Amino acid sequence: MNAVIYIDILLAINWIVDYFLLVGTAVLTGCMPGWRRLLLGGALGGASALIFLAPPLPLWVQLLYQLAAGTAVLLAAFRVRRLRSFARLWFWYFLLNLCYSGLVLAAVYWLSFNAVRRNNLAFYYDVPPLLLVGCILVLYFVLRLVLVLFDAPRSDKIVRTEVLLNGETLYAEVLIDSGMSAQDALLEQPLLLLSWPDTLQKRTVSVKNRQMDVLRTKLEEWFSAPVAARMLPAGLRLVPLRTAAGMLLAPALTVQAVINGCSVRVTLAFCKERFRTGQVQGLFGAQSYERLGGR
Repeated sequence: MNAVIYIDILLAINWIVDYFLLVGTAVLTGCMPGWRRLLLGGALGGASALIFLAPPLPLWVQLLYQLAAGTAVLLAAFRVRRLRSFARLWFWYFLLNLCYSGLVLAAVYWLSFNAVRRNNLAFYYDVPPLLLVGCILVLYFVLRLVLVLFDAPRSDKIVRTEVLLNGETLYAEVLIDSGMSAQDALLEQPLLLLSWPDTLQKRTVSVKNRQMDVLRTKLEEWFSAPVAARMLPAGLRLVPLRTAAGMLLAPALTVQAVINGCSVRVTLAFCKERFRTGQVQGLFGAQSYERLGGR
């Protein structure tokens, strides 16, 4: 039996569905773009459904088309800066598409509809349009309920930090890390962790500053020496830190820093690791940041 397909309804319904799929992807990844980008992505997703009206294509062309269409939708909706972030977006977008398809198929089965057609890896459900909209709304509200119960992921927050060190100001882009709860237990003050290669090691000083040169030399000797042969330089102390690679002892000193517009005394620690391949130069605990009034 031939079915009559109304292109305007096909585009509109798929636009709505893709919009909510993108919103769900955004809340799951903690990367929320503007509503205009989400609408644009939804519109591209809706337009991609027109492949259903094309003549049957080879399987490899169908797969390539669906991959290209999904990539275009995500690039239109999100600002992608890293391959890892894009892979995470793709994963959740694909998973939500599977969940939505399963929900629609379950509704079609329970309501005894026999009107599911497939062409070029695209599906057409000859059912009332409100059923399709209702399914995506159900999926979206279930997702929101789960996130309310288990807390939604937060988008990365990077703040520009100023550190007054030996009479000079050291600037660094610092990631507010929810997984970092390190504190200086001895002095009971926040701990700011900076990457030695991306900050003090490569810093050039316009004016001769002997204290800064001495500090740089001390840290250079510390990080270049084998772990078993390291001697703690005078004027520095060690603070224990737990990282993904295990426990480490980082050389540290107390300084004055400006974080979130607040001047606060912090324990400044250095490590030889780089954060996100140099995209940020340091880490600061989210709990400490919130105590400073940050959000």
